[in-house]
Amino acid sequence: VIIVALFMFWRQSCIKKRHKQTRKKAEDLKEAELRKDEDQKFMAILNEWMNDHYAERRIDVNEILKILSMSLSDFEDNIKRITGFSPNEFIYDYRLGKSQQFLQDTDADADEIAKQVGFRDAELYLRLFHEKYGILPNEYRARYRESQAYNDSAYEEITE
Repeated sequence: VIIVALFMFWRQSCIKKRHKQTRKKAEDLKEAELRKDEDQKFMAILNEWMNDHYAERRIDVNEILKILSMSLSDFEDNIKRITGFSPNEFIYDYRLGKSQQFLQDTDADADEIAKQVGFRDAELYLRLFHEKYGILPNEYRARYRESQAYNDSAYEEITE
């Protein structure tokens, strides 16, 4: 009788523990969904703001902090957690992405593009571009245009 009672007690505690774990997983999933929605909203606001301000040489982070109603440390934590970048790295990365568009769409030289996307000098721009993409901006433009010419000629062959 004692063994049966102990077994029943153990079984009941296992069921309660499993139920508690299941409830915890459901709460964690709900919290993760909320976090995902908050992160998407955060990034949407940040990307919209960056799109309006990326060309400014000195970006005032306090302005975006007001828009997001967030402290600097929370802002830094969120950017790092979501993107893996510090705020400065995020700004540089955003500017490098914009510079790709300029390289694809214009004939402007690297110095001009560096200024258009907000870099303080071309040397920093060239170094960061090379670190990220493994090539210099002019090489990127040449390769892009070469691939576009190939795609255009392939399309013409298909449509003929």
